[in-house]
Amino acid sequence: MRIGAILKAGARHFNAFATGAAARVGLRFSFRSKAESFMAQTGITFTPDADAASISSDVAEYNGILVTTQVPIRADGELELGDIVTQSECTLQALKDALERAGSSMDRVLHLTIYLTDMADRAAFNEVYQRFFAKPWPVRAAVGVASLAFEGMKVEVTAMAAKG
Repeated sequence: MRIGAILKAGARHFNAFATGAAARVGLRFSFRSKAESFMAQTGITFTPDADAASISSDVAEYNGILVTTQVPIRADGELELGDIVTQSECTLQALKDALERAGSSMDRVLHLTIYLTDMADRAAFNEVYQRFFAKPWPVRAAVGVASLAFEGMKVEVTAMAAKG
């Protein structure tokens, strides 16, 4: 069992014990981490990544605005490191899937930032982009970067979309 799972299990048991003990003497309370308290107060929600080991949420939401970053992940959960067209298709499909899980869609994307390790790949990305988006086009920026998180990864996108 991972340390995090042990700590969470311990916290759940303590919370159950303390809540039960407090109820016996007429008190009511709940335990929240500082992050949970902050998010509850601000209305920020996070949709967890499908990969339990991920240190990033899949989608964040505030006031009906969704933010997500996607990489070229295939339907089987494996990273796609093929050519730019294949990586672009996987990345935009992952974006579409994430937005739909969060209650939005590609036609609600307001802004898209595209990170490319080779700006010469921009034309190929744009061809795939036009299969996933239509007019009115989202506001967008293409940024050339020296590298991305994994060797061989050519594209990553960050999107802002309206919920609904």
